[in-house]
Amino acid sequence: GKPTAEVPETVTPAVYGFETTYSADDDKDNYGGLGFTQKYKVGETEHLMVLASEELEGKGLFGWGGKLVIQPEYQRNYIYADGKRDVAVIESLLKGYPLGLLYFVKTASGMYEVLDGQQRITTISLILIAMINAMKAGVLSADDTSLCERIRDSYIIDKYCKDERKVRLKPFRNDCDAFDKLIFANPKEYFEESKVTINYKYFYNRIVNQQELTLDELFVAIDNLVIIDIELELEHGDNPQLIFESLNSTGLDLTEADKIRNYVLMGLEPAIQEQYYDSYWNKIEKCCDTELDSFVRNYLTIVTGVIPNIRNVYSAFKDYARNIDNISDLLADMLKYAEIYQKITSCKIGNSEANEIAKRLDLLDMTVAYPFLMAFLSYSKDNEICDEEIVTVMSCVETYIFRRLMCDLPTNVLNKIFASLHKAILKHKKEDNSYSSVMIYLLENRKLSGSFPKDEEFIKGFTNKNVYAMRGKNKMYIFERLENGSSKEKNDVVANIESGTLTIEHIMPQTLSAVWKQALGKNYEQIQE
Repeated sequence: GKPTAEVPETVTPAVYGFETTYSADDDKDNYGGLGFTQKYKVGETEHLMVLASEELEGKGLFGWGGKLVIQPEYQRNYIYADGKRDVAVIESLLKGYPLGLLYFVKTASGMYEVLDGQQRITTISLILIAMINAMKAGVLSADDTSLCERIRDSYIIDKYCKDERKVRLKPFRNDCDAFDKLIFANPKEYFEESKVTINYKYFYNRIVNQQELTLDELFVAIDNLVIIDIELELEHGDNPQLIFESLNSTGLDLTEADKIRNYVLMGLEPAIQEQYYDSYWNKIEKCCDTELDSFVRNYLTIVTGVIPNIRNVYSAFKDYARNIDNISDLLADMLKYAEIYQKITSCKIGNSEANEIAKRLDLLDMTVAYPFLMAFLSYSKDNEICDEEIVTVMSCVETYIFRRLMCDLPTNVLNKIFASLHKAILKHKKEDNSYSSVMIYLLENRKLSGSFPKDEEFIKGFTNKNVYAMRGKNKMYIFERLENGSSKEKNDVVANIESGTLTIEHIMPQTLSAVWKQALGKNYEQIQE
């Protein structure tokens, strides 16, 4: 903001770019400070970042008059549970060490959002709940007889909040129920698999069993935490997203999808964040489960025609999203494709025949075809393509991939082939053409590394291929096709191999016995080879 010559006693500034911690431009040279050597020249469009530690009214993390949004929608779920970061927080509190800087950004509505530090704030809240529950259970007591009530009403619960849920901390949807159970429920009702619960139990057991500090001392340590407040000037070009990326570069790595979520939701008012998260992003995450980075890569491949590197998905997304006027339209489009992506990965395309082909494509381990399948299934829904045509198209994909696999044709060309195939089909398709007929024509007429093996090439490849050395899922695919083929009566070959009911055996042993050598004759070595 504006330089000031009078810094409040509660504030300790640190001005980056000058050898001084005094920012008033007393000598009127437009650079700040008074007669100090500049480290960097600041141009008209550049700004200094000033960090100021200040004990705000209400003290500590839980003051702020209800204006602090501890976990805005763009932040990720609680991830501390590795026995390192969670332990480091309580160790720091016990030893009086600082927890590192906590960064906040002021929104246009006057609320403050946590920019960096929500994992630590969640962890501190769990420690406080552990203290409360230890006192309520009677296993520990404090010299301050009102401590349990003070912690609960000042740090955990906001009894004057107008919302139905009056808990101060707002974890992500997936963590919220687990967190609230720790406050209100019997231990038998805790969500044991949640990282929130796992860490809480660690803190509870350590506080109760080791008693390194009294409850009063531990509370003082938490109560004395100091806020570092950074107020970004959005109207002057300060970019919370860039700062967020920089701050997180030294922590637990953000996934590309984490960065995208932050990019989409950060800067929006909390009510809009919540609306977009509930209506779009949370549903997208549920559709894609742990494969959100891969989904976004496939989505960008469809809408841009360019395949981004998996490590640069976020940058590619930003380049694409900058040209989208309405962010809700973008999220709605992503959700449409995420639902299709879920159908493909769960092998629930539609009718049973299409679902079986999806399962076999999974055995071929060819996720490279996902951009094409996603684009085609979206097209088939919009144009009411019949189930029979969908099965024909998927069968063509399966045949193309498997024939190439058995003929040892390179797989690295398939990325570009499948990325552009849907648009190529639509370009060549006439009104009286079926989608599948144009697709077959285009694939059969590909040359060189992208060719579709003819029957004689496939037979030769299948005859000479060292199937035993192939990957396990590929071998399962071959056995499943040999067993079931077009038979009406199906045997679940894959499940029986995975369970050990069926095993792969040598017709000829790897080590020949005397009986085998005699039976094969003098050329037994050549025959075995």
